Amino acid sequence: MFNPQIRILIVDDQKSMRSLIKTHLRSMGYRGPIIEAVNGKEGFRNLREQFDSLLPVDLVISDWNMPDTPGIEFLRMVRAVPEFMNLPFLMITAEALPNQILEAAQAGVSQYILKPFTPATIKEKLIAVWNKHNQARG
Repeated sequence: MFNPQIRILIVDDQKSMRSLIKTHLRSMGYRGPIIEAVNGKEGFRNLREQFDSLLPVDLVISDWNMPDTPGIEFLRMVRAVPEFMNLPFLMITAEALPNQILEAAQAGVSQYILKPFTPATIKEKLIAVWNKHNQARG
């Protein structure tokens, strides 16, 4: 299980979706800080600010479809920075096309969740992401 005190960044242009994800996290026992952003550009800025303030984000949950800077571009921005290359990154999207899933995998996504999702699905994927990245570190 992931640490219930980690710092999570949720990036989604829809406030209702960010709220739903936060509700699911809290129902799983998560009690740490949640930082929010409405697109990838703002999300990346938040990642940098948190890192520079010595309070780095431990996990990113991002939507794919957003105006300005979509999730896939945000993912590429994140993976291009050495400090963020191994940051757990969970992509949530309504897009189920095989080429998009492949594109996300090639860009370095940790896990992929299709909308609509259940609390059990998000929990399963979060645990998988956390375990994958912590085994890689250890």
